[in-house]
Amino acid sequence: MHDLKQRRSKGVRSNRRVEEKPRRDWSGLCRRSGRCFVLALGVGAILLGSYVAWGWLLKTPFLRVANIDVTSGDRVNVEQILELGDIHPGLELLRLDLDMIGHKIAEEPWIAEVKVERALPDTLRIRVREHQPIALINLDCLYYVSTQGVIFKIPDRGESFDFPLLSGMSRDFLFDQPQKAQELIQQGLELVRELQNRKGFALEDVSEIHLDSNRGLSLYTLERGIPIQLGHGRFAAKLDRFEKIYDRLKSRLPVVRAIDLNVADRVIVKHERKSVHRS
Repeated sequence: MHDLKQRRSKGVRSNRRVEEKPRRDWSGLCRRSGRCFVLALGVGAILLGSYVAWGWLLKTPFLRVANIDVTSGDRVNVEQILELGDIHPGLELLRLDLDMIGHKIAEEPWIAEVKVERALPDTLRIRVREHQPIALINLDCLYYVSTQGVIFKIPDRGESFDFPLLSGMSRDFLFDQPQKAQELIQQGLELVRELQNRKGFALEDVSEIHLDSNRGLSLYTLERGIPIQLGHGRFAAKLDRFEKIYDRLKSRLPVVRAIDLNVADRVIVKHERKSVHRS
């Protein structure tokens, strides 16, 4: 009898997997490391070269300000603009902060817009647009109003006050309700432009234009200060109606208390004691 338990088969493999350790590819690793090193060295060389080149560009006399080209208006001359921007020949053109220069120049109240540009190799260009006053507005003191409706400065001594006057607006209303205030100002300027183009009843016949957020616009005649109510909009049609009777009305102005043009197809002349309707 054979004892099978005592017999072991030779060459039988264990039932456990034996993992072999992978061999390291040292040559491939060295090649990859070498490529990375060369790449890093190349990038560093490029950066260093760029830095050196930029430093040279900043200091080279060929890129310093030699020409300053300024386009200005009538109120602010070239010397004032250069002083405001702290600009002079010899500055390093590429180091100039163009936005900062523009902000400095724009601090002058007469200046509405500034554009500053480099023109290589040695030129700095400055373009200035000035405010153009079209009216004065009374806000406790008088301010210029530009053709764009911007309230931009108090007239200095020696500056002209010969502009149409806008009245009726308070500082509080201007700051608390800026959108409505700007709409009223724009209506006032619309009326100013309309009167500028007229001959029968023109801007020279008006002492001031009153702005009211509820009732709209009214103007006061230069002679005797008679109020003429125009309301909101359609100023040309309303003034057309008024001009038809203005020549006949001039002789009776001493007894006229007010005139209302804010009624469709009518001119209402209010005398001291009664109202008369005119077509």
